[in-house]
Amino acid sequence: DTFENPDDGSGNVGYDYPPLGGGYENPADSIVVNKTPCDKLKAQTSNITFKNNITSLEGKTGDSYESGYRIGTNSNGSLQNQMLQNKPGTQQVDLKAFSNTITLMHSHYDGLYPMFSPDDIIFFNQWIVWAQNWNAVPTNTPKIPLNNLTFTLVTSNGNYSFNFDGTSTAPLPNYTQQQLEDLDRDYTYKYLNKAVTVGNVSGIANFDMERLETEFLKFMNDKMNMNGLKLYKTTTNGNSSLTLVNGTRKETDCPN
Repeated sequence: DTFENPDDGSGNVGYDYPPLGGGYENPADSIVVNKTPCDKLKAQTSNITFKNNITSLEGKTGDSYESGYRIGTNSNGSLQNQMLQNKPGTQQVDLKAFSNTITLMHSHYDGLYPMFSPDDIIFFNQWIVWAQNWNAVPTNTPKIPLNNLTFTLVTSNGNYSFNFDGTSTAPLPNYTQQQLEDLDRDYTYKYLNKAVTVGNVSGIANFDMERLETEFLKFMNDKMNMNGLKLYKTTTNGNSSLTLVNGTRKETDCPN
């Protein structure tokens, strides 16, 4: 997944499309008072549109390509839901965000790691940075609620969500192609492969998901650290926060 932007003529991450609404008239309104990150994530993951999209994407993990959805807020508060297209000639879904987008969701088909990829991390970082820059322009309305933006991954081995808990974050480096290849190689061989066993007869990869979550968190901390980025496991029973404490994976259930 890469961050694809409609060309706005500026060369920057941004859009000339008129904002479609969202009810946030100034930056202060983007902060839900006394709401925890769990509360804000629950608001996105508990609505029926999100749940229906999860069911749809869970039915697509056996495909040979990614699928996805974009959920946005209309000016009257209702939700719009759009199926994402694939990048032409690829198996990757074409991720785009607009000023009213609150949730992006996509699947990893079997054969990919059941976890966010380095490209996914880059995308989420660019989405947050772009939203910050949008909010900084006084004439841009509605303002984007940074702490409500949710990026969800659906796999055969579990579903995960990125959320942002902060007021600002720095952009990740503008990686060269070689640096991206190095990140992918480290992600695969130095980290996530520690959680994979392959059946001698079947050749099917089996994942120790707790180990894989641990290795992914280590990879992010070591190689692609983004201030304010939070990782959650998203299930039918709710969300749980995944963190590293002294190098050990800690899972904390969000209140239902």
